[in-house]
Amino acid sequence: MSATRETVRTGCVVDLAAIYDEAVTVAVWERTLSAGLAAWLQGVRAGQPLNLVGRVTPARQDPGVLLDPLAPRLDGPCFEAWREDVARLVTVFADLFEVEAVGVRLSTVTAHCQRFHVDRITARLITTYAGPGTEWVDDGAVVRAMLGHAVGGDPNPAIVPDATAIHRMRVGDVGVFKGDAWPGREGRGAVHRSPPHRSGDPPRLLLTIEALDGGKAE
Repeated sequence: MSATRETVRTGCVVDLAAIYDEAVTVAVWERTLSAGLAAWLQGVRAGQPLNLVGRVTPARQDPGVLLDPLAPRLDGPCFEAWREDVARLVTVFADLFEVEAVGVRLSTVTAHCQRFHVDRITARLITTYAGPGTEWVDDGAVVRAMLGHAVGGDPNPAIVPDATAIHRMRVGDVGVFKGDAWPGREGRGAVHRSPPHRSGDPPRLLLTIEALDGGKAE
């Protein structure tokens, strides 16, 4: 496990619990998808647009149920492996925050949230299954006064003046990001964005998970 003051990177899923450290705003489980699954997900990324949104209660239902509408056109060994991975991440998040219900979104995205911003929630899990990963910066690299303010042209250099301070997750990495509503850190959530998207490039394939009830962080 390695860390800056605010970011923890780990090769072990249980170390995502470092998000409860008062100083930590982002915990990243660094992992590598199997070569076969990663290649197959590149095809999913380039196929029909996806936008699956649902409420899942892992203790009472199979967390992979969100992907069931895709089964008729994607069914096969890689689809089952993907379904199992999504189900695992839903369970990991629910256990980490001791919540019964979670909101899950699986979507293909292009020019979405490319401005650095903070989510007004307690916490969110993010993983990119195909395409460039989510970017974030530690607090010392952010001009928070510029968040949410209109700036002509690209606002990101005004928010993050030093581009070398930007971190990026890899494909398959799992990040847990504190939001502005994290108890005791109100107004100091993780500043992050979708990576720049060039016209003509295929979309990213993105999974996000967040709590729909109080849970441990409350």
